[in-house]
Amino acid sequence: MGKKKRTAKGARALQMDAEEMYLAEEVGDFLSSSRPQERVKAMEDIVRMGAGEQASFFGSAPLTVAHALTEGLASNAGKERAAAASALCAMALSSEDPPSGAYDGVVPAVEVQLASLLADPTEYQHGAKILQVLGVFAFVHMETKEVLVQMDLVASVIEDDTLEAEVRCGAAKCMARMCLGVPPGDLGVAVIPTHLRTVAEALLRCDQVDLRIELGTLIAVMVMQYRAFVQEDGEMSDDEDEMFLCNDLAGFVDHRELLHAVEELSSDGSRSQGRGDRSRQRKHFRVVLDALRELYEPEVQLELRQQQFVVEGWSGTVALDMIREVFSASTMEHICEKRLLQEMIGIEVDQHYRHHRLSKLEKRFYRGENARQKKRTRGHEREDKMLSGSGVVAFEAGHDE
Repeated sequence: MGKKKRTAKGARALQMDAEEMYLAEEVGDFLSSSRPQERVKAMEDIVRMGAGEQASFFGSAPLTVAHALTEGLASNAGKERAAAASALCAMALSSEDPPSGAYDGVVPAVEVQLASLLADPTEYQHGAKILQVLGVFAFVHMETKEVLVQMDLVASVIEDDTLEAEVRCGAAKCMARMCLGVPPGDLGVAVIPTHLRTVAEALLRCDQVDLRIELGTLIAVMVMQYRAFVQEDGEMSDDEDEMFLCNDLAGFVDHRELLHAVEELSSDGSRSQGRGDRSRQRKHFRVVLDALRELYEPEVQLELRQQQFVVEGWSGTVALDMIREVFSASTMEHICEKRLLQEMIGIEVDQHYRHHRLSKLEKRFYRGENARQKKRTRGHEREDKMLSGSGVVAFEAGHDE
């Protein structure tokens, strides 16, 4: 038997595998370097990797990579902390079943960094990145007890008006993800009565659009999770949805003031903000208002590999925002390749789906016929306009003269 002929496609695949192995080895060497610039470059390269490259890199030595990134998270240099935080988030969203002990040092490192942030906010940099790590791990990997312990610290960041709006936005996103990472039963007893008042008061004091939007999302998530807790206890039936706010939130938050504030933000016409900001705010708070009044669940449409999907509910939309925040421009590629991300947003991508593509002849016939039909329609419209328009009337008036 003769040798099997080596195709160009197979050669390209072998070349890509060799390049990925070389890239993984190079990044691994830089990650353990004694020079901070090389470590930062390696962490940034990890985030920029494709889905397949990340899977092979994290799978090669997960404990070593996780420990190196955790050490970077505890660094005194703000740029290295931010790069390590982004790489840790990418790793957490890439591994469904991490090895035991891989992330043991992440939460203590985050606690130390948040304490430093609250102690001296003017000198601390990239605080929102640290909160992003906590939110991702709370949503995916942390135990319920660990999440509940950290919520007080995150609530302190939301409440502190001296902090930058970006950091407080990160704290609001983090708490929304924490709320969705905890079973409603534990959340209802420990969190809603304690923190919903804090978040509502922060919303009433806030005048920054991005922070308002994140606080509105957080309030909607907390209310929906508390409603699920009340239903689990059997204290509310589906027929009592309309009275949910009045009957169940009145004990620990002024629900009338909260609804009034959300109503105002959903129709705010203040000229102190730009047109784009006003539009974003009104659109978002109309959704929040529907969630508070009618328990509305938002929807987001996605197109992946010529397949149409709908991401439903606050859990799915918050998870999708988190994935986009971590992977940025390569979000769709990572969702298609990683089963964990698909489970988080409640979809299933068919890897073998092939969309039927029109041939050149079919395109020419289909588009050409449409173009001819549109041309005929436009011609008839112009004729009708000329016959019934002011030009004919003017001509007749001039003829009479």
